[in-house]
Amino acid sequence: SAQMERALSHSAIPAGTEDRSLDPPSAPPSTKRPTFVDYVSSGCELSMCVAIDFTASNGDPRQPGTLHNINLNGQMNDYQKAITAVGSVIAKYDHDKRFPVWGFGAKFDGLIRHVFQVGDSAQLNGISGILGGYRNVFSSPLHMSGPTIFNEVIQCAKAFATDSENESRKSGKLTYT
Repeated sequence: SAQMERALSHSAIPAGTEDRSLDPPSAPPSTKRPTFVDYVSSGCELSMCVAIDFTASNGDPRQPGTLHNINLNGQMNDYQKAITAVGSVIAKYDHDKRFPVWGFGAKFDGLIRHVFQVGDSAQLNGISGILGGYRNVFSSPLHMSGPTIFNEVIQCAKAFATDSENESRKSGKLTYT
């Protein structure tokens, strides 16, 4: 009624102090986390490191069906498939397509190596370079061994990441390894 409207319009509640408890909650401020695409499109660089397990638990590479069996008809083994599948995705975002590749768990000259360089240089070119370095390990006097110890290969990756980060900072870039 008109009388009720007049009473409400002349109420003693100061403006801005009305009870809002029944109003819908306001949306929180945007806290959108950056996505992978956000990082890459803003100039962030990735560097991929590869570590390959050459412990005896993977089976004799001369035996068909083992993880490291190098098939002479060109069919890829499980390691080659994994390197190709994962590596070709990450490699697209690596600025120089050069990758350090380490092996671990093999015995050379009677000594177990918990980390060793795969390939003839500290970094291999592209996925094909990784696969070539991997295949060449089997033409060396390698003996699959053990135990599986990751510490040394992780320390190599950490050192590479630290060096990469320091180089990137000098040039004002953001790099993840």
